Amino acid sequence: MPPVCFRLIAPAFVGLAAVLLGGAAPVGDPLRDQLISQARSYSPAHLAFDRTTAITRASPLGKRTTTLVERWDGRVWSLVSVNGRAPTRDQVRDTGKAAEKIPVPGYYRLAELLSAAGDRRTESDGRVLLTIPRLPSGTVSTGSDDISAHLTGEATIMLNDGQPWVQSLRVTAREPFKLGMLIKVTHFEQTFQYRLDTNGQPRLASQNADSLGQVFGQTGGESSLAVYAYR
Repeated sequence: MPPVCFRLIAPAFVGLAAVLLGGAAPVGDPLRDQLISQARSYSPAHLAFDRTTAITRASPLGKRTTTLVERWDGRVWSLVSVNGRAPTRDQVRDTGKAAEKIPVPGYYRLAELLSAAGDRRTESDGRVLLTIPRLPSGTVSTGSDDISAHLTGEATIMLNDGQPWVQSLRVTAREPFKLGMLIKVTHFEQTFQYRLDTNGQPRLASQNADSLGQVFGQTGGESSLAVYAYR
């Protein structure tokens, strides 16, 4: 079957109002509001990093892994290498087109996702967990299908010098769902890990994604791991 490929993306920054599909946190939740304000303050224009992504696609014909190294300089993306080699002209073109459709990853994207946060609870170790019952419309797309309504999320909140920050975000499927007319997605999970830099500012450190689907009784899927190195 064709690979089941998912990317966590957001709609355009200008001219698009967020649509929240229920499960919003109580109005005036101070923790949620503080985290949203914090995330909004981190613009991708102020970042420069390399992203190394290993993508493994599996089908009845076997597995294939591709490793990409990409660079964001605060303005534009560039493709550094594909499987350890200099990219071809076609690879540069195709990667550039894909990048135009996908927002730059980063901590700032939590502002939109946490706008739909609902219940929160405190664990015995002091961690606070914020639940997103249903992700905001437009935040998760396959490129042709918006699957946000099928997903739920949970953010882990930690404190640094008394200030809260998101240590991780886990996104999973609420139920099996369809892509188009043919693909049934049976498993979907993404995990985002954040870390504090030397200035105490949170940065996206890595993201891991796994998905499985079926077409005509055949199972296939994709797993990927992206690691960020800041410059």
